[in-house]
Amino acid sequence: IRLRPGADPQIERAWITGDMFVTPPRSIPDLEAALVGINLSRAEQVARSFLDGSGAEMMGASCADLAKVLGLCWEAHRSQKVSQ
Repeated sequence: IRLRPGADPQIERAWITGDMFVTPPRSIPDLEAALVGINLSRAEQVARSFLDGSGAEMMGASCADLAKVLGLCWEAHRSQKVSQ
C-alpha cells in the first residue's frame, strides 16, 4: 500500500499480490481500485463491504482474512507513529 502522508493517511495505490485463487477473477483488481483515495483507518471496513457485495470467494483463505490484513496495516501505521 502506498500512502499519502498524514495522521490518517489516504491510500494512494494498493497492490494485493500472492499465490491465491479468487473468483470472480476481477475481484482483486476491483478491490485495489476501490481502496484508492480512502483513509487507511477505513480500509478493512471498505474491503469487507466490497468483498461481501462482490460475491468474491477465495481458496485457502477467506475474504475476511484479506480484509483483516488491511486492518493490520492501519494498526502497524498507528504503532509506528506512536513510537516515533
